[in-house]
Amino acid sequence: MGEMLVIPKLLEYSEEQSGSIAYGIGLCFALFFTECLKSMGLCSFWVLNQRTGVRFRTAIFSFAFERLIQFKSLTHITVGEAISFFTRDINYLFEAVYNGPLALLSCLLLLASSIASCLTLGPTALIATLCYLLILPLEVFTTLATLNSMQLSVFLAPFAIKGLTNSKPAAERFKKFFLQESPDFYVQTLKDPSKTLVMEEATLSWRKTCPGIVNGALELENGHTPEALTQPQPPLGAFKPEDKGDGWAPELHKINLVVSKGTMLGVCGKMGSGKSSLLSAILGEMHLLEGSVGVHGSLAYVPQQAWIIAGSIRENILLGSQYDEARYLRVLHCCSLHRDLEILPFGDMTEIGERGLNLSGGQKQRISLARAVYSDHELYLLDDPLSAVDVHVGKHIFEECIKKALRGKTVVLVTHQLQYLEFCDQIILLEDGKICEKGTHSELIQNQGQYAQLIRKMKAEATQGTLLGVAKAAEESQVEGQAQTTCQEEPLNENAGLENQLTRKEKMEEGSLKWSVYHHYIQAAGGYLVSAMVFLLSVVMIFLVMFSMWWLSHWLEQGSGVFRCPMSFFDTTPIGRLLNCFSGDLDELDQFLPTVAEQVLLLLLVVVFILLMISVLSPYILLMGIVLLTVCLIYCRVLKRANNLFRRLGNYSRSPLFSHILTSLHGLSSIHVYGKTEDFINEFKWLTDTENNYLLMFLFSTRWMSLRLELMTNLMTLVVAFFILFSISSAPYSYKAMAISLVLRLASMFQGAARIGLDTEGYFTAMERMLQYLKHGEITFQDYQMKYRDNTPIILNGLSLTIHGQEVVGIVGRTGSGKSSLGVALFRLVEPARGRILIDGVDICSLGLEDLRSKFSIIPQDPVLLPGTIRFNLDPFDRCTDEQIWDVLERTFLSSMISKLPQGLQAEVENGANFSVGERQLLCIARALLCSSKIIVIDEATASIDLEADALIQHTIREGFRSCTVLVIAHRISTVLNCDRILVMDKGKVVEFDRPEVLQKKPGSVFAALLASASSSLSQ
Repeated sequence: MGEMLVIPKLLEYSEEQSGSIAYGIGLCFALFFTECLKSMGLCSFWVLNQRTGVRFRTAIFSFAFERLIQFKSLTHITVGEAISFFTRDINYLFEAVYNGPLALLSCLLLLASSIASCLTLGPTALIATLCYLLILPLEVFTTLATLNSMQLSVFLAPFAIKGLTNSKPAAERFKKFFLQESPDFYVQTLKDPSKTLVMEEATLSWRKTCPGIVNGALELENGHTPEALTQPQPPLGAFKPEDKGDGWAPELHKINLVVSKGTMLGVCGKMGSGKSSLLSAILGEMHLLEGSVGVHGSLAYVPQQAWIIAGSIRENILLGSQYDEARYLRVLHCCSLHRDLEILPFGDMTEIGERGLNLSGGQKQRISLARAVYSDHELYLLDDPLSAVDVHVGKHIFEECIKKALRGKTVVLVTHQLQYLEFCDQIILLEDGKICEKGTHSELIQNQGQYAQLIRKMKAEATQGTLLGVAKAAEESQVEGQAQTTCQEEPLNENAGLENQLTRKEKMEEGSLKWSVYHHYIQAAGGYLVSAMVFLLSVVMIFLVMFSMWWLSHWLEQGSGVFRCPMSFFDTTPIGRLLNCFSGDLDELDQFLPTVAEQVLLLLLVVVFILLMISVLSPYILLMGIVLLTVCLIYCRVLKRANNLFRRLGNYSRSPLFSHILTSLHGLSSIHVYGKTEDFINEFKWLTDTENNYLLMFLFSTRWMSLRLELMTNLMTLVVAFFILFSISSAPYSYKAMAISLVLRLASMFQGAARIGLDTEGYFTAMERMLQYLKHGEITFQDYQMKYRDNTPIILNGLSLTIHGQEVVGIVGRTGSGKSSLGVALFRLVEPARGRILIDGVDICSLGLEDLRSKFSIIPQDPVLLPGTIRFNLDPFDRCTDEQIWDVLERTFLSSMISKLPQGLQAEVENGANFSVGERQLLCIARALLCSSKIIVIDEATASIDLEADALIQHTIREGFRSCTVLVIAHRISTVLNCDRILVMDKGKVVEFDRPEVLQKKPGSVFAALLASASSSLSQ
């Protein structure tokens, strides 16, 4: 407010020279000191806001993570909501705290400015622009100085409103996230040490209440019993929807089970029968509706989808436990990991990528199993651990790990590999969430029930003429080639590198940004021509704004002439024309200047034009402005390196923080089972503190520069004030008033231009980081080589083969032999090191990625579903009718399950977590059928599906993809027996490629040896 009190006095003194020179000098210094106080006050205000916002953000961040990790499973929010809360909503709340006080500040500034205007102008200050015709030049520029303060309040208000508005939905999610109660921990501790697990009349659900339970009896409102429903069973740690309606039944019903210490319980059943939910119930992740669950001793858990953390293989196995070399080596042997580690120079200290992206599914599963075995607990819950490995490795793990290493432990083994059930002490068969059959293997076979039928089907498959014939023919070749083929497994997956860190540290540039970064951005924005046009238009706009200011000062200089005009002028000139002219100038001034402050280019141009216009008082002012610009540029150059460094360090530190959150989200069950909650919380706090340090340094460094730039521009204000004071007649009065008004605006605009310019360059670091990072379907590989990075070994080595259009090719090989890397190569996820791939004669490297990948469909080993409805996941572009979708669901055996959901196709899919892994794989197959792509890659799509469903799905694949080129990657040899040709891979090379019947008869055939191994395993 000092400027509104001092400027009128200074202008009056300049015109009248009625006081002593000391009085005038005092006014100049008073203006200077009030501006300095304003600069320091605003800087302190912003620093306090920033520090408070960061503290609030940290507190909410930490509290949210601690609340999250308390849950054993998130049944009340989707994974998308949880991730959105941590990545976006937290920042909205930060902005609300950071910008919220601006609402109060803008109101106070507006009130003070209005009062000052009324004190200066009287009631006329509240009248429309017509009043400017009656205002004297002295009052006009005093009012303009006042309007500058009003302008600040109007400029600040949108930021406050935006921050508060954005924070509202974030606060709603915050409320939902924290007010939800975790399921009551119902698992009791058994006192009898001879019993490890007891479940009595246990009825459990993913929901806390189930309306169908009345007086202990379960009955749905439509009168049907649970046997009529087949609900999707979430895997461990799954998120269940809350809005399934009254028809949502318990997942497990009347479970009675007693498991003695040291016994092995086998659990089998069809897909979606409740096997994974049974393990969730034992872990205490579901809601107990009635009955009881009791456990004696500690638990270890191996989920169906392996949980991997970013770190070395040893860190993944130990998970914070003390290293015991003898025990550790035994675990590596029994989990068949020795050979995977031998090829690596750093062995088990080799780093694996986030979530194990550089490992095959079998390798991830074996590491997860090794973690459980090393932890040495009393009760082991194994959720289909052998589905992701080939038959030979699976047999080794079962014999050496489950039967020998875990001897004396209690094991609950969920499996689709029925050949292992006969070695279990007790077996239960689940159907629709109930125990359908229970007993030993021999007892269940004698009962001739569903279990006996499943075993007969399995053995019938093993005794088919094809398998038996191959088994006999392959016995001799197996003896010869066993050392090379059957006893070896490809060491650590195709992604394994020669360096310790497979996940390369994020590259962080140093110093100023390279011109190439700006070049890429300009090219992406439309090219240099478009950028030049934007620059020229900005110059024109700023010129027009400044011209309006000059015209206003010129008009005021001529104001007395207007009023001295003869009456004929007013008689012949419409008042509306005068009003439109003057109000238009002022309106243009009000409309353009706020937008100028938002863009760094426009702000810089404003500064240049202001300096030019102020120089009308004296050329020395322009010289002073040039000196000021030079000093400020030196300041900016010094700060720019630090500013960019802090921004880069902030981006760099944010990546591991979000990775830690995502890792924790996907491994809640394992974190609780292994008792690592505090370790993960402490790691999160350390990562958060690191990220906050760089954020505060970045924010404070910009404020440090802003304050010093404002103080230097305040010196400019002092110089202009002295020129006004001592230039008695050298410049028109209106020019003096215009100069002092503009120089007051120069301080905020100049520091704003510099600060926003540095911020803009800081934001360019995001661009810098991004830069670091068919007709027939015939596929031809020509001497193709691929490696994941320059410092990693060759993964696909010299592939030369042709896959004909509409051909179904089965791809087999040991775990880590390079099978999945073929799909990586086809989708061009990695560029070739040598050679090329042709699709119908066209090099895929000559095609755009969108054009290339739009012709492919993939059914991945780890099925991926997106947040949204079932219909959206099956047909995201809405190209198919409901009839077509239901037809595909019928062919993939999902129609009955989805039709029983309350919303059918419109039921929500929460990243697929509310479906079992097998059901997710079936949905991915259905999606591929609807896409009608010419090339289909099926990567272990039926690994988590029972044998009966697998046979049906194989029939669907053969019929549904009849006109497509299909690549089937599989561990189950039976899956590829009906393919047109078989591709056998080992160590990234083609070992054999021919029709199945040819390979079966070929002496020393690797495929025949694999087939014999599968046959002997199934026949046992």
